[in-house]
Amino acid sequence: MLNFISHINKKKIIFNSIKPCKILFLDNGHLQIKKKIQDSFILNNNCIYVVPLINAFIEKFFTSTKKKLRVIYFWNLIKSFKPKIIISNDYDHRISEVKKINNRIKTLIYQHNSMFVNNSKKNILKNLKTNSYDYFFVYDEYSKKLFSKFIKANYKISGSLKYNEFKADVKPYKYDIMFISEYRNKKRKIPLYCQKKILEILNEYKKKKNVKICIALNSIRREKKISFEEEKKFIEEHAPCIDLKNSDSGYALAAKSKLVIFISSNLGVEILSSKKRVLGLFMKGNFRKKWKSDYISKKTNLFLSYTMNKKDIFNKIDYLLKIKDQQWLRILKKSKIKLKHDYKNKIFMQTIKNYSR
Repeated sequence: MLNFISHINKKKIIFNSIKPCKILFLDNGHLQIKKKIQDSFILNNNCIYVVPLINAFIEKFFTSTKKKLRVIYFWNLIKSFKPKIIISNDYDHRISEVKKINNRIKTLIYQHNSMFVNNSKKNILKNLKTNSYDYFFVYDEYSKKLFSKFIKANYKISGSLKYNEFKADVKPYKYDIMFISEYRNKKRKIPLYCQKKILEILNEYKKKKNVKICIALNSIRREKKISFEEEKKFIEEHAPCIDLKNSDSGYALAAKSKLVIFISSNLGVEILSSKKRVLGLFMKGNFRKKWKSDYISKKTNLFLSYTMNKKDIFNKIDYLLKIKDQQWLRILKKSKIKLKHDYKNKIFMQTIKNYSR
């Protein structure tokens, strides 16, 4: 309880009365759906609503309830909005409470990111304590097979709902290569070492091949809480030949680039769903089992691997930039990776429309 109370001081207090809505998003705007969804509301997790909070304190101190204060507050909050549909992702443990509040509320969950060995089961069991939901939107058949062992739901293979909002290609390409920065603070030595190694390789590749390279910065994403100046300094130190003038998001830069290179970023897997050329260098998997990717196999070695060898990486980049589109599509088909890209989220939007009538 004290932990919840201490968090209240850090949040914006909302005194206004709550307006009921049909569709309530709990994901703090993670999806960024571009098309307006009628009678919907995105719950801001940095806000606390006064009336549900007061009622929560009254219930906690003047009844025999054993529920935690934060749980009582959340229950009161949901009851105030009176939604028919609640939407969030598999990282949000709160959605597992919804059916206890009102069994008639439809729960729609979506896959937050791609799967990594040893993380998948742990994440599901930690956050989705209720094992039954109305709909689960997942990346691919592999994800469906994995989740369905633990979660009962109507599964919709719809790809990444976040990436589905973005166009995959803007031609002619402005860049030959986009690198997805996964810069973290200096305490995380292995990710930092891998980032340093790839930057130095790309810097040398640019000098030798005279290609156009851009970098999708991690620090422009607010939720990452990373210093822009710190990330910029790190990149300039290890890749001084690569220009950092762009301020576009990773999604926008990817559409302008012929080849996308990443370490273990979920954005890389999302981009692969649209059948764009990618080179995933999962170097971290050489150091920790938890960073082994479920998608890497002998059949994906041309574009997904654990290699740290500079010559091998140069050859892969050369090959992926050189081949024709049809050849790339054949390689992708042979890999048996069948991630879906449902541009403009037609599957998701139709499901909401059917339920909200």
